[in-house]
Amino acid sequence: MDQRKAGSAARLRAMVTLMLASLGVMLAAIFTLYFTPLGVAPLIAASLYAGLWAYERRLGVASPITRVMTVFHLICALAAFVTTDPSWMTWIAPTVYWTLAALIFTLLATGRSFTAMHTAGGGIRPLHRRLSCLWGGLHFAAGLAALVLAPSTAFLYVPLGLMVLGACATVWLNFVSMGPAWERPTRFELEGYSFREVGSRREWEVFHDVIAEAYRADLQSALGMRRKIDAAGIAREQRASGGKWQDDFVPFLAYAGDRPVGGIGIFFDRKRHGLPIEGEAQIDLGPWRRMGRVAEVGRLGVLRRHRLNPTLLKGLFRCVIEAAAERRVHFLFNDSFEFQAQMYEKLGFSAFRGGAYVSRAEHSTGYGLRVLPMMLDLAAIVREGAPGAADLDRHLTPYVMERYFKHLVIHDLVLGSTRPNRGPEEIDNATP
Repeated sequence: MDQRKAGSAARLRAMVTLMLASLGVMLAAIFTLYFTPLGVAPLIAASLYAGLWAYERRLGVASPITRVMTVFHLICALAAFVTTDPSWMTWIAPTVYWTLAALIFTLLATGRSFTAMHTAGGGIRPLHRRLSCLWGGLHFAAGLAALVLAPSTAFLYVPLGLMVLGACATVWLNFVSMGPAWERPTRFELEGYSFREVGSRREWEVFHDVIAEAYRADLQSALGMRRKIDAAGIAREQRASGGKWQDDFVPFLAYAGDRPVGGIGIFFDRKRHGLPIEGEAQIDLGPWRRMGRVAEVGRLGVLRRHRLNPTLLKGLFRCVIEAAAERRVHFLFNDSFEFQAQMYEKLGFSAFRGGAYVSRAEHSTGYGLRVLPMMLDLAAIVREGAPGAADLDRHLTPYVMERYFKHLVIHDLVLGSTRPNRGPEEIDNATP
């Protein structure tokens, strides 16, 4: 990874941390004003915002919201010091809420979002617009509630509830969902090819058939005259083995026009039987599971006349990358025939140092062939801001990948980002 990408990724991590810090400071300041003695509460709140201001300055961020709140709480602290009459609090609450609402909507009207300042101006613009509208509306409503409901104690608790609601909504939009339109597409077009997640029984049959057709010539060439391989036999074997993994395997098909020309699938980890590579290659994935979720990419097949087209490979890889990101998978594994290894290397996978082993599954069409365990550290790729395959990042669904990046930041903040005790190159691959 070059220095430019390293700096960009580090800044993105800092901006996600800043976003969380700003939410924490806002809620801490509000709770301080409501639930600590009036004589010290504004000073504590001002100190919190001053610390946030200093952190923003270190990151090169100049948020008018933070500055307004710092000055506001300093004024409140001065007012609390010079007077013993707390009646001024009745007017200060709607004043500050409406001031913030006006500032947020003014920034939005000029094409800027106050939340975009916490992402160095990047990120999903519709997300920033939604957050600006949300917070502008909540601050206006909080100011109205503070004015109308006084002197009842509801003038304190209703605005507080609105701010907590805003914080929860912000977390939801950033880390959970913006709605179906922004989620991983199950169908998409890419430079003349169409890709779709397999759903119907008929599509499952098509998937098995196209993968079998893609495998047949390669398997026959690798086995020579030792055994006759036909596509129907490969398809039958896939269907037979699919029962165990059916609920945990998500396949995808690629089409050129109406003709299926390739496919790929992803196995998701489940406690009851783990991943196929563990039994086939006798690999213990425990060190990786302790660091993050694991999954396995498999059944990659592309008809020969389409193999030289990089767009097809990028589209298939996009399918599994987005599916893995959606479920916050950190490590992707693959147990590849050696003749397929080059395709996986183009996708960013690397082989274990232990090298290939010979398949001993006697009833398999791959019996006697050399198989190469491989791994892709998806979390590291996303953290570093670099795609696993060249030029793939511009094709990935932005919201899905940005949300995954934010989850990784939280993961690293909570658990740290240390690596497993053993890397893939240090695992001994025993013959099954």
